[in-house]
Amino acid sequence: MTVPPFYLGIDFGTSGVRAIAIDGEGAVVAEARVALPPPLRIDGGSEQAPQLWWQGLEATLDRLKERISFQEIAALAVDGTSGTLLLADQNGKPLTPALMYNDGRSQREATLIE
Repeated sequence: MTVPPFYLGIDFGTSGVRAIAIDGEGAVVAEARVALPPPLRIDGGSEQAPQLWWQGLEATLDRLKERISFQEIAALAVDGTSGTLLLADQNGKPLTPALMYNDGRSQREATLIE
């Protein structure tokens, strides 16, 4: 018996990591999600530790693999929080906390540029 392939989508949001597997007809086969702690907000800043994203991904995939075989995944799509900035080295290792899309610490600088 041949198992049809699954298509996996992973979404990194401010509040959590979500994953969904669908079949070739678009029917949902399995879903999983893990909440993330809210971003740290200090003096107009908004940042989040990128390690939380990795931990959230691992936990989400652990939950998902209880429901589907990863051997059957034919394609993967990943998206993330818009406009989040993360400084990383040449190997992709994070060097700083991620500045979230709504970080407001550069308002004075933005006004100067304007």
